[in-house]
Amino acid sequence: MVGLDQYDRVLAESDYVVGSLPKMVSTNDFFNESNTFSKMKKTAIFMNTGRGTTVDEHDLAQALMTG
Repeated sequence: MVGLDQYDRVLAESDYVVGSLPKMVSTNDFFNESNTFSKMKKTAIFMNTGRGTTVDEHDLAQALMTG
């Protein structure tokens, strides 16, 4: 677990990324292409155990289709 100040660095290094955010206005679509998926390693695995509204499903599908 890291703060937002280390988020980009950790995403680039992580084999697994687990989202566990609550449903709030500030977390809506937090996990999206520009904030998360484009910064992850191509071999990383994304898992969401939080609320569904925290993941931009369109961006997630695009990331999966484009590798």
